[in-house]
Amino acid sequence: MCNISTFLEETGEIHNLVNTLDKVLKTNPKGLTLFTTTANEFTKIKLDPLLIGLNIPVSGGIFPKIIFKDKLLDKGTVVIAWQNEIKVTNYKNIENTNTIRDLVGTSNKTKNNKDYGEHLIFIDSAAPKLEDNLDVLYKKAGFRAAFAGGGAGYLNFESTPCIISNEGLLKNTLQTVSTNHKTKTITTHGWQKQSGPHLVTSSSRTTINTLNYEPVIDFYKRHNTLFRDHNLKGMDFSSFYDEYPIGIENIDGELLVREPIRHTDSSIEYLGNIPEYSKVHILSGTADSAREEVDTELSSLKIKNDKSDTTFIFSCALRDDVDSYGYSKEIRMLNKHFESSKHVVGVMTIGEIATGKSRLLHLHNKSIVISQLSGDV
Repeated sequence: MCNISTFLEETGEIHNLVNTLDKVLKTNPKGLTLFTTTANEFTKIKLDPLLIGLNIPVSGGIFPKIIFKDKLLDKGTVVIAWQNEIKVTNYKNIENTNTIRDLVGTSNKTKNNKDYGEHLIFIDSAAPKLEDNLDVLYKKAGFRAAFAGGGAGYLNFESTPCIISNEGLLKNTLQTVSTNHKTKTITTHGWQKQSGPHLVTSSSRTTINTLNYEPVIDFYKRHNTLFRDHNLKGMDFSSFYDEYPIGIENIDGELLVREPIRHTDSSIEYLGNIPEYSKVHILSGTADSAREEVDTELSSLKIKNDKSDTTFIFSCALRDDVDSYGYSKEIRMLNKHFESSKHVVGVMTIGEIATGKSRLLHLHNKSIVISQLSGDV
């Protein structure tokens, strides 16, 4: 069994976090992972003295929202206390990383040198070349390694310290938390194919210029005319283009969802790389339909009876469906599938990260990554 304890501080006040950590430390954990929120306004000045004073490995990050059981919270901190040893590695200054040697050379490891193959992963979402760094990490870790996690930071994409470590808050950092627990990782999104496959005939990293040799703006306008009600034909492009994510076909047979985030007169930029000559589908759906599809998929996987001690949820911040009473239908639906888990914790992320069926490491958008921990490897 996983020897893990979880704690929740709901106010977002620094003095209450200090009191919670005092309580947690009395259980003599061998490591801590903290999930806290942007609304707490925890700056380096506030958090660094607290983090640097901890004499056990500490990890985690600042995220748009946190998940504790069936609660989705704007404020507060989830504290995970590990009673077994963990290894925390911080790859810093990743904005300057171009080679494997560069990335490995900036790592800071804990004193525990035991090799683990199961990892949580957190990355500053405002750092450039996110997928380049994930590729480097994959090459370093090997195909046997399993990862689950996501992007930390602020939804305005400003570069701000957001990775929690023994050195305080860090920015431009990729962090792995290696454990010796068995994990089962599921990635799902619920978006449906509306058209395609289409060929990306001109792209540059995260930007598409042409689809099927047609200017991408014209392609989206024509697509909107075909698939929307006729009285919406005159809609301004800026008002509808972000309703159509794209899905990239990968070798797993899965779709990597890419969310449109901005556009120019001739191109659309997405959150994630779009390889030239890749095959993509135009996707569609609503918050309700995507949630229903995820519910159906998880039911078909029959994970309710899986004997997992802890379930981590890393869900896209853009899937936030909190109602006027502060409840999230999706988070409550997910909890229905994890009745066997003693602990359910997680965060709303800016980009979701997970290894796929082929063990390749991928960045996802508008998706949910679920990692269930059971006994020791």
